[in-house]
Amino acid sequence: MKIDLHLHTHRYSECGCAGPEEMLEASLAAGLDGVVFTEHHTYWPEDELEEMRERFPSLLILSGVEITTPEGDLLVYGNRRLSGDLEGTPMMQVLAETCGDEFFRAVAHPFRYDRSLEHYDLLSGIPFDGVEVASSHTNEPEGRLASRLAADRGLVKRKIGRASCRERV
Repeated sequence: MKIDLHLHTHRYSECGCAGPEEMLEASLAAGLDGVVFTEHHTYWPEDELEEMRERFPSLLILSGVEITTPEGDLLVYGNRRLSGDLEGTPMMQVLAETCGDEFFRAVAHPFRYDRSLEHYDLLSGIPFDGVEVASSHTNEPEGRLASRLAADRGLVKRKIGRASCRERV
């Protein structure tokens, strides 16, 4: 099953350059089986998710959230109960609020803004569950560093897609 686990739309994320219908159509055209909308600091309302599911019944459509922390962005999947707006909250605090079997937390594009050894060491000490190693906004050196971080942590390598424009699906 192929699922894009990091998808933005302009409905809820400023960096999204296409609407949800366009992104879902592009996802189908790309041969995906599902998507997870991971808008910045916003879960999709369940009624809007249900509307998209009715319009695109062959796609699995879920909602996670991308949270900006001082240490970088964190993708959170699973239980939708978070205590308020966590934008700018330290990553360790976000992880503490999203621990347990009902959550999966992955660092998003971990080396997009900082490829220093200090940043690598910082992330190496944070107990997240996954690492985004490739996306439409990750270049090769960033992907290699992310892959190394995942390998050093003993994590299984999986591509977490990231699309914000239908051309990037």
